[in-house]
Amino acid sequence: MKAIMKKYIIIILLSSIGILSCSDSFLEEKMVSTITQDYFNTEKGLEQLINGTYDALRWKYGWEEGSYMFHVGSDAEIRGDNSWDIYSPTVWTPAGGAGNYTNNLMGYYAKQLLGGYPTVNNCNRAIETIREGKAMGRFATDKQYAAQRMSEALFTRAWVYYMLNTSLGDVHMTLKSN
Repeated sequence: MKAIMKKYIIIILLSSIGILSCSDSFLEEKMVSTITQDYFNTEKGLEQLINGTYDALRWKYGWEEGSYMFHVGSDAEIRGDNSWDIYSPTVWTPAGGAGNYTNNLMGYYAKQLLGGYPTVNNCNRAIETIREGKAMGRFATDKQYAAQRMSEALFTRAWVYYMLNTSLGDVHMTLKSN
């Protein structure tokens, strides 16, 4: 009987501690970051913005014809068998491997291919910031450095559009940031 009573007392104590320790302040969220879009006008912010666009240079299609051009992010992509390189009904029909593979482009691969637009927007933001003279620090004092970094953003934007056009055909081209 004493053991059962001890269990009830422990349960009541733990429950009361749990109930009393909760308060409304537990649900309050505190702002962790106060970074605004103006951060990208600073030297450090603009450097990080331009450096972040280099991730797009990892994206390439395999140099093999057919649906393998959509293999992105791979350094060397070739098939181990030759059924994809010659006509084979098990591969090159709508219900074959190539048809199923191409249908997947609207799913998983669409995220990779269309993921170029955020990079384009970041490039546009960097280009506009430098051209409009909003950049601070070294970008404002060293014109040669600013021109070099802007050229990097221009190249990355051109590369992403090249990849989108090569993979998807005609795509929307925007030259202004959001």
